[in-house]
Amino acid sequence: MHEPAAAYYNLAVFSSDRSVMQKAYMGEREHTDIILFGHTHTAVHEIKSGVHIVSPGALRYARDGGPSYAIIDVNGPDGRVRIRIVTALYRT
Repeated sequence: MHEPAAAYYNLAVFSSDRSVMQKAYMGEREHTDIILFGHTHTAVHEIKSGVHIVSPGALRYARDGGPSYAIIDVNGPDGRVRIRIVTALYRT
């Protein structure tokens, strides 16, 4: 039996000291598929120049209304990356 070819994605992790557009430019330049950053306590998922830019938010002390986290699935049924920001059901 034949194993399907594995999909590979380039992931970069940045601090929050750059703008979304700067992160997108850096990701595009370095052929990055996903940029993950944090310390903002604000949930973000944007696609700029084909680069997913993701901040999961925060489970405590969220600055955008409520607790949140991100689910990043690189094994989607169609072979594409799927990213969801999930709002937690409780308040801190």
